[in-house]
Amino acid sequence: MKISIATFSTVMVFYLGVASNATLAAWNGKAAEPPNDEVEQLVRNAAYNQLQAMRHPTHYYQYQLREETPQSSRTSLEIETREGTVERLLEVNGKPPSEAECEKDLKFLHRIASNPRLQQSRFRNQQQELTRREKLIANLPEAFLYQRAGTDKNTGWVVLKFQPNPDFQPDSRVANIMTGLAGTMQVDPASQRIAKINGRVIKAVSFGWGFLAKIYPGGQFDLEQSRLPDGSWHLSKLSVVLHGSELVFKKLNVDMTDILTSFQPVSDHLTIPQAINILEKIPVHCQGR
Repeated sequence: MKISIATFSTVMVFYLGVASNATLAAWNGKAAEPPNDEVEQLVRNAAYNQLQAMRHPTHYYQYQLREETPQSSRTSLEIETREGTVERLLEVNGKPPSEAECEKDLKFLHRIASNPRLQQSRFRNQQQELTRREKLIANLPEAFLYQRAGTDKNTGWVVLKFQPNPDFQPDSRVANIMTGLAGTMQVDPASQRIAKINGRVIKAVSFGWGFLAKIYPGGQFDLEQSRLPDGSWHLSKLSVVLHGSELVFKKLNVDMTDILTSFQPVSDHLTIPQAINILEKIPVHCQGR
C-alpha cells in the first residue's frame, strides 16, 4: 500500500512493533495509579532498549508478511539483511498470483540483484524510514504522561495508560503526530521491552497549519510485538485506521493491517543478492502455469 509522506509519518508513529486489538485482560479492577519514578524509568528503559534493537539487530529473519485492506490482501515472503530487506510475492487476495504478476516480481528481483546502485538506493530509503521511527521512539518518554493501570493476567506485562504531555514541544512534523495520541502501552518487565501499544487519535493533528494534511480524531493504531524463541522481539502486527484530509480538499483514508508470521532465522551475514537467491528458490505456484 503506497501512502503520502504525511500519512506515512502518521503510520510510522506506531511502526515500532508493539500492539494489537486484543482486550487488555488485566486492569485488576483498580483505578489508575499516579505517575511515579518507577513508571517513568520503565518507559525510558523500554524506549532505550527498543532503539538499541532497531539500530543493532541481534539477528535477522525471514517471515511471511500479509498486508490487508478492506479491498484486497497480499502475502509475500520477506528476508531481512544488514543491507535492507527484499521480498517475493506469494499470494494475492488469498489466491496464487497470476503468471504476469509472478514474472514481474521475479524480473524486479533480478534487477535488484544485478544493480548495486538500486540496492543502495533501496537501503537508503529503508534507513530513512528507520530514522523516522527512531525519532518517535526517542520521544516516547517526553511526549506522553503515563499512569500504571495494572498487570496483564496472562502475560505479566505492565499496563500503562498514556495521554499527551502538554509540555511536550515537538521538534519535527513526525513528532507533532504524538501530540494528538492517547491509549495504552504494555511493557514486558523482565526484558524491559515494549510489547503492545493501543493508540487512538483524540484530537486533530495538523501539518503545515492544516494546509498540507490534517488527521481527524477517531483514528486507531493497534500493534503487537512478539518475542521469538531466541529471545528477540519483532513486530508481528500493525493495524491502522485513520481519516483526514490532504492539501485541504483531498480526503485521506487509511485502513490497513500487516501481519507477520512464520519467523525463521537467516544468516546474519546475508547480502541482498544472496537473499534474492533464496527467494528465487522458494516454490511459488502461479496461476496459468
